[in-house]
Amino acid sequence: MQRVIPAILVYDSIEFRRRIRAVEGLVPLVQIDVTDGKFVHYDNFADPKDIRGIRTPIKYEIHLMTESPERLIPRWASIPNVSRIVFHIEATADPERVIRAIRKRKREVGLALNPTTPLSKITPHIPLVDFVVVLGVTPGRSGQPFQPRALKKVRSLRRRYPNLEIEVDGGVNSHTAPGIFSAGATAVAAATSIFQTPDPPAANIRKLERFAMMRKSH
Repeated sequence: MQRVIPAILVYDSIEFRRRIRAVEGLVPLVQIDVTDGKFVHYDNFADPKDIRGIRTPIKYEIHLMTESPERLIPRWASIPNVSRIVFHIEATADPERVIRAIRKRKREVGLALNPTTPLSKITPHIPLVDFVVVLGVTPGRSGQPFQPRALKKVRSLRRRYPNLEIEVDGGVNSHTAPGIFSAGATAVAAATSIFQTPDPPAANIRKLERFAMMRKSH
């Protein structure tokens, strides 16, 4: 299982391609953040047509931080590299409809929730999805500080669902990762701490992976 997933939230295609190339050969999967300026206040670059034309062995996890996520699923699922699609429980009145739409296109399903959303909103749907994404920040902008309330959610999920894949997204760095993995997360998605430090992405990924392995060894 991949424990560290580089997350890409950028504002132009040039930077998107640069980041993809920077992690090729390092990881099998990256997360592509998709915003619409509505569900979150920021809009970013995530053009399925452009991304489809990028030749890379990397698989994509699409994180839809958008209203009406079901409208975007056909466009993203048309890209062969897309293996997983994540949507937010807060973005739809009919989560099972979105789950069915993703399943129809034979992609793994991830269900995400914001820091202020109670776990009770997602628990009825957990048996229907492949993994859960716990947001450590309010979605939409890289570089925000981690909200510790996310750890309580991770601990609760781990106790109730011992085999559940739990990904934490947002605010992940060398200071927060130890606590995140200790709480029971199986993976983290990170942007700023991988792509925007003096060290190269490879060194930053290895650093975060060490925290995951330390947790596994205990």
